[in-house]
Amino acid sequence: MARIYTPAQFGGYAAIVSCAAVIASVSSLRLDSAIPVVPADDVSAISRLALILPVIVAPLALGAVALLPEEINQLKSSFADGAWLAIAIVAIMQGVTAVTNSLCTRRGDFVLAAFVKVVQPAAFAGIAWLLVRDLSVALATSWIVALLVGTRAFRGLGLVSGWRDSIDACRRAWRYPVFFAPVSLLDTLTQALPLLAIVSIFGTAGGGNYSQVQRLIGAPLMLVGLAVGQVFLKHAGDLIRASTPLTPLFLRVFRNLVILACLTVVVIVFVGDWALAVFLGHGWRTDTMFLILVILPVVFRTIVSPMSSVFLLYGRIGLVALWQVSYFVVTALAVFLGRSGASLDYLLATLVCSEFMMYLTYFLLAYFLVRRVDRYQLGLK
Repeated sequence: MARIYTPAQFGGYAAIVSCAAVIASVSSLRLDSAIPVVPADDVSAISRLALILPVIVAPLALGAVALLPEEINQLKSSFADGAWLAIAIVAIMQGVTAVTNSLCTRRGDFVLAAFVKVVQPAAFAGIAWLLVRDLSVALATSWIVALLVGTRAFRGLGLVSGWRDSIDACRRAWRYPVFFAPVSLLDTLTQALPLLAIVSIFGTAGGGNYSQVQRLIGAPLMLVGLAVGQVFLKHAGDLIRASTPLTPLFLRVFRNLVILACLTVVVIVFVGDWALAVFLGHGWRTDTMFLILVILPVVFRTIVSPMSSVFLLYGRIGLVALWQVSYFVVTALAVFLGRSGASLDYLLATLVCSEFMMYLTYFLLAYFLVRRVDRYQLGLK
């Protein structure tokens, strides 16, 4: 595909992916995140409502963004015809698929959850390579395929009746749309901000080079992080409900993720330039410094994010919200300072520093929270 499509085409595609992800993050008002932790009697009721909300929320959010003047929404000129429709379809499909993942996590059906995650990129690659020559069409179709595969998770929900129970369950879970949805929006917007800034400042070609490295090297790391995060959420929830100390599991997961991250960086330093140059062909930027600057923020996120569910399990959503607001402000400040430089590398280096500082803070907050709760359970106040 790197020999079929140009970096500029991949940059436009990456901008579509980022915009859709931002909208999808709040398309179900984060009721999907309540599914693994609510009482068993509320699972079907919450899931039923979370499934229908993306069809309503995503188009409304996209319409509000599309109507912004070009002076504010500078990406309008970067989008090709049909991009807004692709964003709408992807955002809806992602929102509904998030409910699939939450149901699989609740039931411990990690095979289906993993299969859905594998099917989507595989379908995208096959469609974009063999059937069409439009990355946005291939992207939207691949998410439809992934959702069709994941519909098995909806068995037994009773989508026709029981809506009164769904409303009552939503009232009991009001903290998720009120507190967790804004936090999730800030999280995805903060992660999308670097790419969107690169596309608007350095053009779609710069965004294509940046996103391609993140996709080829960072995506496997993030996939591991997501998988580990789901398993950690399941077992951490079981330990908390059994009043068993969580610190040993927390530190074991952290240690293993650090080892994985260090091995990844070592491989990039020694063979990353050569391997990507051979894999991508001519026209792509693959020098080692560029690769390291792009991948380090993904490494920090992969190490820390899987264990961030402890805030949800302990009901400390306010603390996450405070960190998330700080994270967004620091990232926006890093983008503002970095854009004043003459090169893309300067902006990337600024982002690496801000990401390290914020994810180190995030880890320490999670660790001390787990330690404090464990010590309280052991009577060591």
